[in-house]
Amino acid sequence: MLEWNNLIATIANVNLQAGNDTITWTLSTSGNFTVRSMYRYLITNHIKVTHEIWRVKLPLKIKIFLWFLKKGVIQTKDNLAKKIGKEANIHASTVI
Repeated sequence: MLEWNNLIATIANVNLQAGNDTITWTLSTSGNFTVRSMYRYLITNHIKVTHEIWRVKLPLKIKIFLWFLKKGVIQTKDNLAKKIGKEANIHASTVI
């Protein structure tokens, strides 16, 4: 019963208007989904991505982004620095 009362309280102030519905991604200023906005949200909220992402009801592109993030293949500053550092070491060792 408590859940029902919470639901009623939540929707009591919803105002419906005539017209077409629009989907807005609230994590970006443009209102459109971006990998950057999702990444910032996850990092800011210390959310760890697990194999459970495939069970969650999310658009596929978001699930794939989360999976890439977990695998460490998203080119964040730290990953990019590691990659560039490794390539620099490889080039330096072949020159010597």
